[in-house]
Amino acid sequence: MPEVVDRHRVQRLVEDGAQLVEVLPGTSTTRSTFPGPSTSRSNGSTPTLPPRFSMPHDRWSSTAGTPSETLSPRAAWRLERLGYGPVYDYGPGKVDWMAAGLPTVRVDASQRRALDAADRMPPTCRPDQLLRELAGGTPTTTMVVVNEQRIVLGRLRPGTGAGARATTDGSARVEDVMEPGPATVRAHEPLPPLLERMARRQVDEMIVTTPEGELLGVVRRSNEDR
Repeated sequence: MPEVVDRHRVQRLVEDGAQLVEVLPGTSTTRSTFPGPSTSRSNGSTPTLPPRFSMPHDRWSSTAGTPSETLSPRAAWRLERLGYGPVYDYGPGKVDWMAAGLPTVRVDASQRRALDAADRMPPTCRPDQLLRELAGGTPTTTMVVVNEQRIVLGRLRPGTGAGARATTDGSARVEDVMEPGPATVRAHEPLPPLLERMARRQVDEMIVTTPEGELLGVVRRSNEDR
């Protein structure tokens, strides 16, 4: 029976020599695909294998589909029926892969995504830090509040905490004054419409995260043409 796996397991499998089969509905085309020479592509729910799929039957195999389709599990069962194994089913597929900021091969490399323009090392702080530890208690730049796993918990804007510092003698914590649950976007968000939305809403910065909320970077309109 094909084993259902997540993107982290797929990464390890590919490193061990797995061959990915990207399953597309009907005669669909794609603007990008998984990286590396191990990727093949097949159309249809019960695919015939593409000509360059020549992996020995005793090698790892993995299929990649889309969240809205049953193509991936059906193709995985088909591969197993054909004698390939073990077979793994990566149901969330390429959308999940791109949303996490993992690389793909693009047909048109000029089509920029959010992660392409993001500051990958934005200022961060922990929720349990004291305000007095951050630039004298009043941050001079926006800081992303993250935990030990770099999961985004909030945002600390410039000037935040001045009142709290005055009333608590600087002992207030970041989580006491941060903006909780800031809006975020995924890594594969097309950049031009994202910048247009930011301009329309007068938003200067947008946090980019994985689907699990892990910080990947920050897109700033000041770094792009307005």
